[in-house]
Amino acid sequence: MPFGLCNAPGTFQRLMQACLSDQFFQCVLCYLDDILVYSKSFEEHLTNLSLVFDRLRKFGLKIKPSKCELFKPEVKYLGHIVTRDGVMTDPGKVDAVKKWPTPKDVKELRSYLGFCSFYRRFVPGFSKIAGPLHALVANCLKERKNNQRAAFTWQTEHQQAFDTLKSKLCSRPILAYADFKLPFEVEIDASFLGLGAVLSQVQNGKKCVIAYASRTLRGPERNMEKYSSMKLELLGMKWAITEKFRDYLLGSTFVIYTDNNPLAHLKSAKLDAVSQRWVGALAAFEFSVAYKPGKSNQAADALSRRPVDKVQNNHVSSANYVHTARMTTLPANLQRVPTTENPVHVSALTSLPMFPGYDNTQLAELQQKDKSIARLLHYITTNQKPTPYERAHESEDVVLLCRQMNKIKTINGLLYRVTEDKQKQLILPRVLRNDVLVACHDQAGHQGSNKTLGLVRSRCYWPKMTEHVTSWCDQCDRCVKAKMGPRIKEPLRSMIATRPNEILAIDFTILEKDTTGRENVLVMTDVFSKYTQAVATRNQTAETTAKVLVREWFTKLEFPSVYTLIKAETSNHHLFVPYVPCTK
Repeated sequence: MPFGLCNAPGTFQRLMQACLSDQFFQCVLCYLDDILVYSKSFEEHLTNLSLVFDRLRKFGLKIKPSKCELFKPEVKYLGHIVTRDGVMTDPGKVDAVKKWPTPKDVKELRSYLGFCSFYRRFVPGFSKIAGPLHALVANCLKERKNNQRAAFTWQTEHQQAFDTLKSKLCSRPILAYADFKLPFEVEIDASFLGLGAVLSQVQNGKKCVIAYASRTLRGPERNMEKYSSMKLELLGMKWAITEKFRDYLLGSTFVIYTDNNPLAHLKSAKLDAVSQRWVGALAAFEFSVAYKPGKSNQAADALSRRPVDKVQNNHVSSANYVHTARMTTLPANLQRVPTTENPVHVSALTSLPMFPGYDNTQLAELQQKDKSIARLLHYITTNQKPTPYERAHESEDVVLLCRQMNKIKTINGLLYRVTEDKQKQLILPRVLRNDVLVACHDQAGHQGSNKTLGLVRSRCYWPKMTEHVTSWCDQCDRCVKAKMGPRIKEPLRSMIATRPNEILAIDFTILEKDTTGRENVLVMTDVFSKYTQAVATRNQTAETTAKVLVREWFTKLEFPSVYTLIKAETSNHHLFVPYVPCTK
């Protein structure tokens, strides 16, 4: 693998995933050549280290002892300090923030904001604190874009934001790891300055912060006439749960603490259309709402009431994502490996095992132990297909496998099904099916059955594979909770009138042109009495329709209670009355 090429990091990462992916989030974390092995005890750590060393040796990889740190209670990893209690900022990098001079131009300010943003997950309300600095950068860039001389004016509010960021980063806060076996707590608060939320857990009798989130209100949300205190608090709840903390809370039980007492009675509250849509978005989550006075809800209250000049894109501050219990990287055996002309590179990649954690010898043993595959091997060895009598006494899986005998080949001691496009599918033993489904669906973004089947089919084969994949996706608990139900369409109903001139139905039709060139006919029908009038018109515009209705019906009879337009495909209506009750 030559270094310096743009695809070299991706190639190396695929190699590391093939080597260790079955141990990811179990005892190993890996980013390129940075490998972190963690354990709960010393004896377990020795076992995990032995496993990692054996894997590296098997793949022909070497490690440099001088770059290794063994048996440490805390280590530096990807610019962070990882401990048993949580994740902290690297003091060596934070020292650079302490000594950072006051920026003199936009370039220096952007450099400072970029450096601080790397650790923004550790600063509650980072975007609010840095709001004046971002506003200064935006104004300078806007003036530069308009070919004006950018005036970099450093004021008191900018210095305060600059110093606040320094102090927040130098305080070295600790964010704990999420334990998905324990319930979560979400504290929310909202004011007309912004929204704030804190995600936490009680671990070992101690309350631990998992993530911070905050943002300012957008333009329409600042309208105090439309957004009451309860509606604003409901907005904060919907934003925190469905947007910022969704990955933590979906499928988990949690309690929401709010200082708005009416929100605690959300199930019985009378809500408008917008609020009902927000509550509908929360239906996928399992939670309860509890009232907590503002003086006891200080963390979220402070995040929502810090003033800022300009709305910024906000970011959830949380512990390093690699410590969550969910794998988001597809295992190497399910990824396409790019080809290259480098013979050393090709040999290194093609020697990777088809299934991470198992070499060819282990896979061959599993195939031989599988009853269905063992019977298939028997028929392949004897070079005879089963007779009708034998098929009647074989299991359904064996019969289906024997139908594929013409496509099954033995390669390196393993049975593969070779498709028409020369794609090799490993005949998968029954004991590995669930592992493949977990890797292709649960750990691959919970995609639909078709995409999951495509991932499985690109590497594996077993009888009734389509049926099993579809059943797995349909029974996935997380997919069922997150999937929106089918939209129920309003049924078609007949128009029922109880008296004459209650409902007027109008429609256009086209006939042959008369002597004046008119071919459009407006048909007006009273639904109750079936009394009908037809008037020829020059076109089908809204203005013409309104004039005919007034002249031929409204002035001669009376205004109906309801008039319905059965709109034709050729009609062109844009005119409407100024008073629309449905929007009031």
